[in-house]
Amino acid sequence: MKAKVVFWGTFLIFLGLFILMYNFDIFEFKLSEILTWWPILFIFWGALLLKLPEIVKQLIAAVSGVLLSLIIVVFFAGGIGFVNDFSPSIKVTTGDSTDEVCEEKADRLEEKVKYGRLNFSGGAGKFTIASNSDYFYKINSGTKDCVINIDRPDDSTAVLNYTFGEGTASANSNRTTRVEVDENLIWDMDLSTGAAKMIVDLAKIRLSELNIDAGASDTEIYLGETNSLTKVNINCGAAKFKISVPKNMGCSVQGDMALSKKIFEGLKENSAGVFISDNYYSSKGKIDFYIDGAISTIVINRD
Repeated sequence: MKAKVVFWGTFLIFLGLFILMYNFDIFEFKLSEILTWWPILFIFWGALLLKLPEIVKQLIAAVSGVLLSLIIVVFFAGGIGFVNDFSPSIKVTTGDSTDEVCEEKADRLEEKVKYGRLNFSGGAGKFTIASNSDYFYKINSGTKDCVINIDRPDDSTAVLNYTFGEGTASANSNRTTRVEVDENLIWDMDLSTGAAKMIVDLAKIRLSELNIDAGASDTEIYLGETNSLTKVNINCGAAKFKISVPKNMGCSVQGDMALSKKIFEGLKENSAGVFISDNYYSSKGKIDFYIDGAISTIVINRD
C-alpha cells in the first residue's frame, strides 16, 4: 500500500472521529497546545521525500494524517484569530452620516425608544453579546472589518445592524468582538455565526425572541426571567450549546435534533415529543425553544 493512500485514509478516518469527539464532549481541544506542535508536519512530509523503507513511509504518512486532521478540527471548532492583540476599530454608518472608524463605539437614543432589535452577522471568531444600562449599544471590536448601521422604522423602535466581516484573521486583525445593548428595552435578536466561540449573556435583558443560526459553534446562552414569554429558535450543525434558564421560568423544548446529545435538566418528554418542565403551565414566565440541530451537543440547565 502506498504512503499516499495511507495518508488520505488515516486523515479522513480521524477527521470524522475528532469531529464526533468534539461534538459529544469526549475530548477538549486546546488551540494553543495544538499550534505548538503543528510544524512537525513539515518534518514528516520532508521525510517522505527521502529514500526510506516503505513501512517507515507508511507510518509517517499515517501520523501526518492524524495530526493534520486534529489541526483542522481545532481551527474549525474554535475559530481563528484569537491569539493576536491588536488595536480595535469599527466602521460606523448611521442613516446618511459619514462612515467613522473608532476604537470603541457607544451611542444613546432618546427615551421614547421602547423596543430594540439586534441583527448580528459574523463568521469565525470569538463573540460576546451582553447588556448595559447606559447606552443603546456599546461595541468593542478587534478588527477594522466591521460595519454598524442603525435603522429607525418608527419612533419607538431602533434596529442595530452589526456585520463583523467575512474575512479570516490575518497579521493585522483579531476576530473578537463584544456587543452590549440597553437592558431597558424589549429586544428581538438575530445572531448568525460560523465556526465561533460565543457567549450570549441576556440574563438582564427583556428578551422577546432570540434566533440563532450557527455553524460549528461553541455557544453559551444565559437567559433571565425579565419577560413573560421568550421564544428561542436555534438552527445549528456540529455545534455545542450550553443554555442556562431560571428555574422559576416554565420551559419547553421541541424540534429536530437527530443524532444529537441532549441533556435537558428538569424537563420530561410528553406524548407529542415535546420536553417540558413541571412548572410550565403554572409559571408566570415561559421560555419556548425550537431547536433544529443535527450531530450537536445541547445542554439546558435550570439554575
